[in-house]
Amino acid sequence: MNWVGGVTKIDAAQSLLGQGGIPNVGVITGGKMNTIRMEHVWVEAYVDYTPSRGAINKTPNTWIPMDASYKQYTFTQGMDIKGKVPLNSQDLLTQIQQGATVNEAGGYVQNLNQSNLQTQLAAYQTQVKTYIDSQKANATVGDVLGTQTIKTENHRTLMGSLPYRIVTTANSFQILPENLRWKFKTNLYAADGISTGDEAMIELKQSTAKLAGKKITLSFIPATKADQDLINSYLPKAHADGSPIQPSELPTSLPGYLLNMKAEFRVDGQVVATTASSFTMGSTVKQQNQYFNPGTATWEGGDDNDITVGEYNAIGLDLQGMSASQLQALKDRMESTKTKLAQFQQNPSDTSPIQNLTKENLIGDFVQIGILGYFAKVDSNDVFIARTAGNITTYRLPSYGRFFTAAQPRYFFGVVRSVSFPGVAMDVDYLMQHSEAKDANRNARTGFMRQVGAAGSLAENQIPEAMFKSPNVADNDPSQPQGVSAVKALAIAAMQGQKIYTFNQTNQTQHASILQSLLIDADTKTEIANALAAGKEVTVHEKEISVNGWAGCGYTLIDPETGAGAYKIAGGTNGGYFMFMGIINGAGLPLGFALLVLSVLTGSGAAVFFGIIIAVFALTQILLNILLAETQLSDDDRGCFNSGLMYGFGAVAGAMGLSGILAQLIQALGLVIATNTAQSCN
Repeated sequence: MNWVGGVTKIDAAQSLLGQGGIPNVGVITGGKMNTIRMEHVWVEAYVDYTPSRGAINKTPNTWIPMDASYKQYTFTQGMDIKGKVPLNSQDLLTQIQQGATVNEAGGYVQNLNQSNLQTQLAAYQTQVKTYIDSQKANATVGDVLGTQTIKTENHRTLMGSLPYRIVTTANSFQILPENLRWKFKTNLYAADGISTGDEAMIELKQSTAKLAGKKITLSFIPATKADQDLINSYLPKAHADGSPIQPSELPTSLPGYLLNMKAEFRVDGQVVATTASSFTMGSTVKQQNQYFNPGTATWEGGDDNDITVGEYNAIGLDLQGMSASQLQALKDRMESTKTKLAQFQQNPSDTSPIQNLTKENLIGDFVQIGILGYFAKVDSNDVFIARTAGNITTYRLPSYGRFFTAAQPRYFFGVVRSVSFPGVAMDVDYLMQHSEAKDANRNARTGFMRQVGAAGSLAENQIPEAMFKSPNVADNDPSQPQGVSAVKALAIAAMQGQKIYTFNQTNQTQHASILQSLLIDADTKTEIANALAAGKEVTVHEKEISVNGWAGCGYTLIDPETGAGAYKIAGGTNGGYFMFMGIINGAGLPLGFALLVLSVLTGSGAAVFFGIIIAVFALTQILLNILLAETQLSDDDRGCFNSGLMYGFGAVAGAMGLSGILAQLIQALGLVIATNTAQSCN
């Protein structure tokens, strides 16, 4: 097979300028642009073309060009909700400011009327539903938002030519050269290795084509048998009478200063790199992820991540959207593991079902659900919000993030005395997309980017919450697990009556003293000050909040020109945090310590914890079923539409032309309220 690059010519009416970063030039004739000339790549296959034109394959004799990427679509028009059910933005503004303080000079809002906002949200949803029902009973998503369907062409013979005119052909390759391949690499450094320019201790670097759909993990193993034996010595022994081990028998931490561990990268469970040196459990190393973009010929990304030795990280790649088949494969794999664990539980004397199970089956798949689940959620959200807006086209560009079991060291005079396991965390360093307004409306594109950014932040607490949510308890029950993200932290602070500040380039000097008076950590204040100096818009609350034992603050750093930005929680994570509290789902074992031990053990050595893993795997099956439905974005799923509608309402502030401070808070509160009241896709 040959890869061929050339220049093609397509009618301007059928093209979107700049889409996906494809090099193009407008061809002007008669004073106006009639066509677009763009660079394009297709393949040629050596097939049996003469005389059957590929219908019968015996002996290859001809190179035939093929381009499955060039398609025609059938479009159907959706309903005009914006025109037929207009939102009374002035009434909404009046309602939410009742009893509130909006201090533009001081740069803050306080006590926004959340009850009125929720009432308005519910009322608007009812109006939209009534309108939809009046147009068509049992309307699908496609009926409401419109559809585009590929015009499928299945020919018995090959055409022998491309469906467009070739202006010139550039290069032809039998194998794509390295400089034209997208690649991904992840490195591990000593704690100060990046800042001092040291070489990485271990590295994984492969083309994205090889890594697509595969599980990538960074974990730690006991450095020696003595370290393994020490960990085993802290585990409770099985009872002679066969009675279950009680939670009180489990330790709550491990002695980090006595344990040495090595780091390893795995791809689909296979070790690809292991450090030669070892590290004390609970100490810190640095990790870095990057993509090689052949379009710019540079490595992009590269944020430094602090890794606590003992954590288990799943590094997820979202190349051009998550596929349902990838999630289905993960679901099937976890179902198989759960079955094997259940078989062992029923007959502990027979260890054959679990002999081949490793920590990759027990923890690797578990943490991979977190990051793949996140990408599946934001991908479907972005598409849905774009379709709801009607004038936005969006595509996911290669992105990455990680979901991990967070280890927490406790120090004694600078020495890691003990390591506990408080929860899981998500860090999405690189979430990229190409989005354009079809009418070139810059404000519409900026508003869309703000909207999907806030929804993406909220997904960072939604996914871990869904992973551990009890299906038999109401969503608003206090016993349900709670996570935190930047958007949720802002909403919680607002609900507590805190002042929510918005700083920008215009008022940064005026509010410098206010920033220093905020009751948040010093590193966050410094980051905010640097962001303001770089022209960013910052939204932050006045003091730390506490959620399920986690204490910190949430803040956003937004580029006002593009709407893109970072949504952070205190500590520097572009993501969310989830604290384990006590017993999960009645499984009888503290989940935090169970996962900590499983992250450094393999096989049947951790058999005493299999009961809770079975319970957790059962919960994740529910989440995966939801994500599979959202990934496919079925037109028959009205739940998805209702959820998407509410997300849209949560970001109406941008369309209302409100000031940044009100817009940010309405968006945060609207998204949280929407999450608590909207139907899920199921």
